[in-house]
Amino acid sequence: MTLSDSRSATTQTDDHGSCSFANLPAGSYTVTPFKTNYSFTPLSRTFNLSGNQTANFTATVIPGIPVMISEANSTRAVALDSVSWLREPFRLDSPVPWGPDGRTRVMLFAMNLELLPGENVSIVTADAEDASHRIYPLTVESVGRVPGSYWLSNVIIRLNDEMNDPGDVLVRVHLRGVSSNRVRLAIGHVGGGPLDDAGALPTPGREP
Repeated sequence: MTLSDSRSATTQTDDHGSCSFANLPAGSYTVTPFKTNYSFTPLSRTFNLSGNQTANFTATVIPGIPVMISEANSTRAVALDSVSWLREPFRLDSPVPWGPDGRTRVMLFAMNLELLPGENVSIVTADAEDASHRIYPLTVESVGRVPGSYWLSNVIIRLNDEMNDPGDVLVRVHLRGVSSNRVRLAIGHVGGGPLDDAGALPTPGREP
């Protein structure tokens, strides 16, 4: 949330979507919400402040833009090893000898990621960026709905053969050429990696 006009400030909402700007002198203030891949109604609210005021905003996922789900308090991905169901850091080679290539498959979670009738997983691609800004293409092997959650999808990616131990990487998916936000994922070890994208905020999964 951004405060402008008589005074400038920014703050982040809590898990329930609430926040406040305290100890403001009288004056004119505009409050503007922002979250990657979301639109808001109203776009902003302006107050001539002489006492406590409350503003309510409704957030809506922008149609056609996939949103990768992160933890509630960071941009770190909610992700699982698709075979062992363990959390990060993920090894390049799967700890479970389940397939011929031995590579780890990671299950990510996303909102607003739905295949239309007649489409298949080929329209979804993914990539990751490491601390040296190298881009790794990631093979998307499966996209599906999470059972019991009509609004939530899982995406299973195969780690790139050259991702030996990059630490944190930023991962995104592309649906019909439209890119999602990027979430942080640990490969080999946790830490390092590129800075979060400008304006990046946590994107915890919530039913619309």
